[in-house]
Amino acid sequence: LRSPIASVKAMVEVLQDGAINENDVALDFLQRISRDLERMTTLVDDLLELSRIESGQESFNIETLELSPVVGEAISLVRDQNRTGISSRVTLINDTTNMDVMVERGRLIQILVNLLQNAVKFTSPVGEIKISNNLIDEFVEIHVSDTGSGISEDHVPYVFERFYKVDKSRSDHGTGLGLAIVKHLVQAHGGEVGLSSVEGEGSTFTFTLPLGKTEEAFNN
Repeated sequence: LRSPIASVKAMVEVLQDGAINENDVALDFLQRISRDLERMTTLVDDLLELSRIESGQESFNIETLELSPVVGEAISLVRDQNRTGISSRVTLINDTTNMDVMVERGRLIQILVNLLQNAVKFTSPVGEIKISNNLIDEFVEIHVSDTGSGISEDHVPYVFERFYKVDKSRSDHGTGLGLAIVKHLVQAHGGEVGLSSVEGEGSTFTFTLPLGKTEEAFNN
C-alpha cells in the first residue's frame, strides 16, 4: 500500500501548491490519483477476502457440477477481458473431459480465471494455454498449462505465497495475492495446488477438487 499512498500524497501536495489551476496537469494528476485509489481498493478487497478464507469465516455453497461447461465459461470470460491487446491472440483451449466435481461454481470460475490470466501474462501472442484434467482416486486433478516463459526452480516453491512476484521488474498492477487466494480457495474445498515449470518452455499449474457425488451418495 505504501507506493500508491505515497503517490497520491505527492500529487495532492503538487495540486495544492498551484497545479490545480493548470487544467492539463490537474486532469492528468486526477486520473493518476483515480488509478492509484482503484489499485488500493483492489488490494484491500483481496486482503480481506484472503483473511476471511484463511480464518474459516468464508462460507461456500458447494454442489456437484460438470467441469467442462464451467471451464468453457471461464475461458470465455478471459477472452472477453483480453479482447484488446496482444494477449487476445493467445490460444485458449478447453481440453477437459466431463467429470463432476464438488465445488462452489463462482469460486471455481474465480480459480480458473485467475490461473488463466496469470498464464496469459507470461505467454507470447503465438502461445497456447490449455486446461485439461484427470482422475486421481476420489479427486479430479485440473491442469492449466501454458507455453510461456516458464519459472525457474528457485521460484517454484514460493509462487503461492502472498505478494510473491517471480519478476519484480514487471510493471503490471496485480496485487500479488491472486495465487495465494487460489491456493486457499482450493484448500477450503478439500483440494491441493501444485506447479511444475521449465524455464523458457512453460508452466503447468495444477489443483485438485473432490470428485462429485451422485444423488444416491448425497442421500446416504
